[in-house]
Order: sequence, then C-alpha cells, then structure tokens
Amino acid sequence: MLVELQEGKIKNFELPFKQPFVIRGGGDDMFALKWDETYLREMFKQTKIDVEVYKKFEDYETSKSDLEPMHFGDFMDKMEKENVYIPDCSLLNLTTPRYVDGELRVDTLDRRLLDDLHSDKLLTNPFALLTIPVDYYFFMGVDTKTGAHLHIEDDYLTCQIVGEKDIWLCDYEHLNIRSLFDTYNNFAKENVFKMDWDMVDFPIYHTRLKPGDMIVIPPNMWHWVKSDGFSIAVAKIFENNDFSWMNSWKYRKLRYRQSLNQLLPTRIKEFWRMNFG
Repeated sequence: MLVELQEGKIKNFELPFKQPFVIRGGGDDMFALKWDETYLREMFKQTKIDVEVYKKFEDYETSKSDLEPMHFGDFMDKMEKENVYIPDCSLLNLTTPRYVDGELRVDTLDRRLLDDLHSDKLLTNPFALLTIPVDYYFFMGVDTKTGAHLHIEDDYLTCQIVGEKDIWLCDYEHLNIRSLFDTYNNFAKENVFKMDWDMVDFPIYHTRLKPGDMIVIPPNMWHWVKSDGFSIAVAKIFENNDFSWMNSWKYRKLRYRQSLNQLLPTRIKEFWRMNFG
C-alpha cells in the first residue's frame, strides 16, 4: 500500500540516518537552483564522464545499461534524443586529474560547481555543521527511471536541483537483493515498476521532490525513482561507519554478503562478473 513519506525539518536529521523523510525547501537557498544548460556546459567544459546508455526505455526499470565514457557536452546533445543518463557521478573525482582504466584524464570540472551546493540552511543542523560530505553525486537525465536499490554503506542527503521526480521507498525485507557478482549488485531482483503498489501487503513510502527539496535516505532502505522531463539532483554523501543495524536477524543475508565482499579479492569478483554475471 502507498503511504506518503513523512516530512521533517533540517534540524531533525541525525547522522547516521535512521529513518527516511523529506525536507521541503531544505536547500532552496543553494545557487545550484539557478543552473541552466549554458552554465553547466561552461562548468563541465570537456570533462569526460561515465554515462548509462539504454537500448530501450523499458530497460531503465531494471537499470539494464552499458556504461560509456562521454564528454559532458555530447551527453547534453543526446539526452533528449536517446536513452542516456548520468548516474551517481562523483563531482569530487572530476575536480582533479585522475587515472581511468590506465588513462590519465586531465579534463577537470570547475570547482565553482561545488560552491553552488552550499546551503546556509543546512548549516543550522549541528551534524551537517560538524560533518563534511565525503562526496557529491550528480544525477542528470530526461524522463528517466532507476530500479529499486540500496546504498548499504553510506547516508544520502539528496537535493533536487532542476525539475521534479518521484521517489518510492520500502523496508529491506520486502525485496530481494541481486547476487554479489551481478554488475548492479546493490539492486533488487524484482522490477518494482511492474508491481501493483496498492495491492502489496507492506507500506511503500512515496514523495515527489521539487527544486530545493531534500530527502534523507538511510543505507538500508530500498528506493526507486522516476523523473518527469529534465531533472538534476545532487546527493551529499556522508560516510556511515555504524553497521550495528546489520546485526538484526532480517539483515543476516546482507551481513553475510558484505562479509564475503570484504574477503574476496577485487580481481576475483571482477572476473566472475565478466564471465558469469
């Protein structure tokens, strides 16, 4: 059954996040709300980013895509004509030269874009005042969807910048996580967009974000997203070192899975995904 997500105030959230809620207008003092296409092209310059490319629109529902490096300007030219999407793009990584697949990339983002995300309102929260986000993830696309997924290790404070989007959430025990060796291993096996949400026997929380709205997303909540038209969001990522919630019986499979993830060498996991994932 659908339930409207509770609203809260900036002063209400504590780190680590325990419960999801929406903060109306929590970031409406950010300069980022004035972003437009011309300004973004200037800030990103010829920075190369990883873009999700979908063969057909229905594939958005299960995040069945190929990652393709693309200059930001080329993405802007394609986003209204093709099924392309920028997912969780690390803005901090783009501000310095970096190696990607053995190639040194010297194309960098203008750091003024990060300054645009400053919010005096957010600093009224003592946790936000004392804790600096470890990263800023940039999301951008036109009429996109993202399947149900978990963040598992981090707290996300997601700010809607341009356009509007719907977000739905549910508790961990109501969906099933994909294999550790799956390319998108933090996603659910189920295609939630094919479910009748009014008929399920558990609560599905819903909210619609408008520019300046924020949503608090704990690491153990499934959530899925649908944007209408052109949409930009930025998630402020806070590191969550408190995994005590995994001690609960309902998270036992996820706990075992995370232990295996830490034990297995990265090369073994990558080999398995390439050949069997």
